[in-house]
Amino acid sequence: LAAFVNTATTSSVGILAVLYLQEVLTLSPTMAGLLGLPLSLAVVLGSALGSRLTGTLGAPRTMALGLAGIAAGTLIALGIDADRGLRYVVASATLSGLALGTSAVASTTFGTSAVGQDKRGLASGILNSAAQLGTALGLAVFVAVATTRTNAAVVEGMAHAEALVVGYRWAFAGAATLALLGALVTRSLLRPDTAPVSAPNPE
Repeated sequence: LAAFVNTATTSSVGILAVLYLQEVLTLSPTMAGLLGLPLSLAVVLGSALGSRLTGTLGAPRTMALGLAGIAAGTLIALGIDADRGLRYVVASATLSGLALGTSAVASTTFGTSAVGQDKRGLASGILNSAAQLGTALGLAVFVAVATTRTNAAVVEGMAHAEALVVGYRWAFAGAATLALLGALVTRSLLRPDTAPVSAPNPE
């Protein structure tokens, strides 16, 4: 579940944020792409943090914490408007990336430690498949949400740039809701182990 929600939310929000930077703020594709670096760097830091938290709090709590962080990061993106919003995009990407790294490490640790040594390769493959499915379905759903709300706003007479912002905000709100639900379900269904699942210490 966590692997699916991780990518369903962050992948779709990341792509929609790039579209916002290009279509609304009229940044070049190169500049918009470079602004994805905070997310990538934050994921690296989040992975190190996730490893430590998994060893301390246990994987279920760490997964829930990471998903809640993704929800919070995505909510930051709701601050965008048609004139400015770069700071919201960067702040959202940074927090979401940190939370994604944290949740991903905990998810992998939990998923592979729940099976025998001889089945850990299979478990890892299933987790990867869930992540890929999350990316595909998340993009399909949230891009459709953004497009539908944008078209509705245009029909109501709103300027194109403002209508795009409305669509993106709806998609961001939906992604944040999914991440929050994922955190709540993970926390309630996965009972923390009496001894926290240990994750390998980052080098």
